[in-house]
Amino acid sequence: MTTIESSPDAVATASSDRDADTSSVLDGVASVFTSTDHKVTGRLYLAGGLLGLVATVVINVMLSVERIDGVDTVLGHQILPQLVDAQRVGLIFATLLPLAMAGCVAVVPMQLGARSIAFPRIASSGFWMWFGGAILTAAALLDNGGTLGRNADAVGLFIAGIGLMAVGLTASAVSVATTVFTTRAPGMTMRRVPPFSWSALVFALGLVLVMPVLLGTLAYVFLDHRNGRTGFGGNEGIFTWVGWIITQPVSFLFAIPAVGVLAETVPVVFGKRAAVRGVLFAGLGLIGVAALGGVTQQNVQNLPWAGSDLSVDDLGTKIGDLVPFLLFNALPILGILLVLLAVLQTARPDGGVRFNFSPAVLFAFFGFGMILVGMLGNLLHAAADLALQGTVFEEATAIYVVYGAVLAAMGTVIHWAPKLWGATFDTTKVTPLALLGLTGTILAAFPLYIAGFLDQPAGIAYTDDDLLIWNLISLVGHGLMAVTVIGFLGLLALSLRGDRTVGDDPWDAHTIEWTTTSPAHEERTHIGLSEEGWHYAIEASRDGGDRYEDGLPWSPARPSREEAETALDDAQHVRFMRDTAGRPVIGPDGFAVGASPAQATGLIAGGDIQTAVLISLFTDAAAGPDDVIPDGTDDPRGWWADPTIGSKLWLLARAKRTPQNLQLAIAYIRQALGWLIADGAASAIDVTAEWQAGGRLAG
Repeated sequence: MTTIESSPDAVATASSDRDADTSSVLDGVASVFTSTDHKVTGRLYLAGGLLGLVATVVINVMLSVERIDGVDTVLGHQILPQLVDAQRVGLIFATLLPLAMAGCVAVVPMQLGARSIAFPRIASSGFWMWFGGAILTAAALLDNGGTLGRNADAVGLFIAGIGLMAVGLTASAVSVATTVFTTRAPGMTMRRVPPFSWSALVFALGLVLVMPVLLGTLAYVFLDHRNGRTGFGGNEGIFTWVGWIITQPVSFLFAIPAVGVLAETVPVVFGKRAAVRGVLFAGLGLIGVAALGGVTQQNVQNLPWAGSDLSVDDLGTKIGDLVPFLLFNALPILGILLVLLAVLQTARPDGGVRFNFSPAVLFAFFGFGMILVGMLGNLLHAAADLALQGTVFEEATAIYVVYGAVLAAMGTVIHWAPKLWGATFDTTKVTPLALLGLTGTILAAFPLYIAGFLDQPAGIAYTDDDLLIWNLISLVGHGLMAVTVIGFLGLLALSLRGDRTVGDDPWDAHTIEWTTTSPAHEERTHIGLSEEGWHYAIEASRDGGDRYEDGLPWSPARPSREEAETALDDAQHVRFMRDTAGRPVIGPDGFAVGASPAQATGLIAGGDIQTAVLISLFTDAAAGPDDVIPDGTDDPRGWWADPTIGSKLWLLARAKRTPQNLQLAIAYIRQALGWLIADGAASAIDVTAEWQAGGRLAG
């Protein structure tokens, strides 16, 4: 145990600084607008996606009401084109993409043990660009813009709004992909990346490939619209050229994080490590092949055998048609089936397996199933012989995919709510919503599958009265989905206002983010060490619990030299500090947590004694000429600017459990902290140390 008694002057100064640090509502709002914390950015994407979801579901209900009578209009001919455009853009850009990005931005850095997301300002700017683009698009549609709009300026604004949303999403995707590649905790190879983070990587890379193609095409369409309107058909030709971004198979790419949620939650429910990770990762990657639909700008990868009756005439040409058809439409299905295989392998019962039900897995499983049905429907839609192209069948596949991803996004929020705001959902209340959402999705989409086979044309109008029943059932389905969304928002509000004393790991999960407090910290300066002292126990882990392959159970000096200058980086992958009350105070992002902003300490917030101790103990001091370097190299370490700063605790990385080494650890700690007394920052330092179970050294 190391106890540091602050000098009276230091305590008085810190107390006065904390008393002077008042906050206001305006400060809180400003912090949201300017924050680069990935969890804040993720929550903003979540709020924007939920807002877009509400608007899109309402539009779906309005269009379904309009379809009750296939001849006469209820809402008026003037606004129907804008409603149809709002539905298709809303399903993808206002709902599916922001909800998928919300989980990726908020969760991935925590899962990887990163201090923050890579390029945090770019990720934050990406949200505001997306949000601004969504507002511009909505304003354009309200001002008679869109693909059939009669206001030329509003049509141009519609194109620009979609482009701005694409730029923002690409910026955030770059941050997510870079985070996975470059900020993983030491010892976490790409193969050990958690399934959800892997799905986020495939999703982000797909966006980086697809969105520049969209932006280039939008530039051509915009120039054509502003000039001759002959090359691309003006506003009426917008979706002829960029319609691939709001249909299948590209939407499968945007739903990949939803598939990753199921792969993440099933091992938690069954208390097992994810089985056949290679198969799982390959499956997620195969779903990413859907990005080819965007790169090649294919609205539908057709199988043009119409009228051939599946004969073998001209077999070579037919095989040539079959290859791209299977590549675009069948490979994503193979990928999702491989993920299902890996999930079932993980869930396979064996001896001693516990079952810890979580409503998140129910949402994820139902969402996964709906996405799979949408993929299978797209396979049928692309076969020309079935004559489904140009019918409402394509809309049904989009609804299956988007509503399925929405259910999985709800599961994402439920699963990681303890880390995002330190609370959980009421299981008894939220579980029925999963069943309601599943029912709503099936009733909203499956009748349109049937109507598609009955040749109901895409759009609103139809003349066959026999189609009325299917459109009525679809209306009921959209209504149930609206009730599901409203109910989820209500439970979300109750969760935000409810008890926030949830444990650090309520699910008994395996990944790194569950080794820290709930909720996770908001800012780096929110440090909450006990004034009386603290206890630290360092447990090097892999995937949240296993020992490193090199067998080092205690290693405070594993970070690189650059990272060691902050002395906080190795906590990326450890259970770290606990104060005298047993509360964790150092989180997986490399700095202490557990205090409110008003209680925050640190060099910036005023509690410099604690930060000074952290830097002193976990910066590697240079080894002396007689010291034995444990890794067998000749690198004495030490900070290049002043090798005397820090401690020599790193020299005990391979130390045996002997009384002599225990005394040596105490000596290293005293030596590292001696300057606090010399400078008058502390009046006394008391150090004790002991060996604990598992080879850990506690001091």
